[in-house]
Amino acid sequence: HIGGNCYTEKQDGIIYNLYGGHIFHTHNKRIWEYASRFTDWQQYEHRIKAMYMGKMYSFPPNKMTLQQMDLRDHQDIEKEIRATFFEGYTAKQWGRPLSEVPESVIKRIPIRDSWDDRYFDDPYQGLPLNGYTPMVQQMLMGANVELEADYLDDLEYWRKKAGQVIYTGPLDELYSCDLGRLEYRSLRFEMKRHETPDLLGCPAINYTDCLTAFTRRIEWRHWWRTKAKPYTLITTEYPQAYDGTNEPYHPVGDEPKRALPRQDLERARADGYNI
Repeated sequence: HIGGNCYTEKQDGIIYNLYGGHIFHTHNKRIWEYASRFTDWQQYEHRIKAMYMGKMYSFPPNKMTLQQMDLRDHQDIEKEIRATFFEGYTAKQWGRPLSEVPESVIKRIPIRDSWDDRYFDDPYQGLPLNGYTPMVQQMLMGANVELEADYLDDLEYWRKKAGQVIYTGPLDELYSCDLGRLEYRSLRFEMKRHETPDLLGCPAINYTDCLTAFTRRIEWRHWWRTKAKPYTLITTEYPQAYDGTNEPYHPVGDEPKRALPRQDLERARADGYNI
């Protein structure tokens, strides 16, 4: 698709991402001004909730979350937050216990000593007014666009097409995985129409316990603020193992495999790739 994983479609006036939710956010004014050449923006700051064992919490963790959890013993705050929001979610998302997932993955989620419940604190945040696909189409105006083409099928042909080629595929596949294949996790997206004007009451809910098979549900009417309808569209995300036929969404950063990308990285740089 034009726009890749940010590809957007519209159904009965409701704009949605086909491959999960994507929020445009940056600290860099220059990036924001550049992107603004190709789209008008809908003001949007991502605010979601977390559901654990049937109870809803403010998320990412903030002062409201601690109040909801009734955490009086400050020594147990971090332990309780990990147990409630990270252990089950991580086991589902990454297929392994929290102790085997790099700490850097957990630190992507802010834990705030304030009442700020926004997912991102960047000064520039929003959604392309008509979706990501029209925005990217504007960026590509006047360029030759070829879809369903695989760079790896004919490296020399594509290298000659331009002075600079940007490759965004898996690094291990750049060399036919001859040093071994990275371990990936996949996702399955299931979108359904529900005959109610508002099902979740917010843009997204993370489901953090192990008893719930999915990790996230997204309600699109809360993203692109669609005029109220008697129904709503919900995308549910189910994490899966990568089996070689589904999409390799997330590389798993576990210790035994970390040497592989370093080796491929060194070889790619030696071959003239600017990585």
